[in-house]
Amino acid sequence: MVAEVRRQRANTFVGISDFLLALNNVIFLLFVFAIMAISAKSPPAAGVELKAEYIITADWDLTHDCDVDLWVRDPLGNVVYWGRKEGGAMHLDHDSRGSLSDVVKLADGTVTKPKLYTEMVTLRGIVPGEYTVNLHLYGAMIDGTEVKAPSTAYSVPVHVRITKLNPSAVAEYDQEAKLESVWQEITVTRFTLGSDGSWRGTDPTPMSLRSS
Repeated sequence: MVAEVRRQRANTFVGISDFLLALNNVIFLLFVFAIMAISAKSPPAAGVELKAEYIITADWDLTHDCDVDLWVRDPLGNVVYWGRKEGGAMHLDHDSRGSLSDVVKLADGTVTKPKLYTEMVTLRGIVPGEYTVNLHLYGAMIDGTEVKAPSTAYSVPVHVRITKLNPSAVAEYDQEAKLESVWQEITVTRFTLGSDGSWRGTDPTPMSLRSS
């Protein structure tokens, strides 16, 4: 009798588990369909092709625990950064604040860290013209304290890479820049794209984007 009751409870538990799993799958599919419907109702701006064309990354070593911000301006004057993550065909896909955002302590006490602190902007369409790529040192951890006071001395080398994705991945720009103090903004490069997405060269002339 006891064994029969246990079997009935086990069968009931399995049935409930299967139901919950099926319900979870249904909810997930509804979520996907909803996103697709929203996307279909939001057509892109004229002349913008909907596919990833370029990726702009800025990364720095874990020994420099600081908040470097990547700012990008497109030919239409749209600017993306941590406070405005979408503009035109540009998207800020990751905003790193150093250990404050990228180092995670798990329940068992272990800590997970990335290989590098990284910020990334994706160009998901081609708007022909000139783009500007800037770096801004928003703050830094100094002696265990987050410092945001402008002009505080803090040197951090940042590796900037601009990769063309189509028809195959090609690094069009791959150089290191250096920030020397908190709140400093520098122009890494200004580059031009043709209407077909082709790379047309770079210009290092400084342009502030934080005042845009």
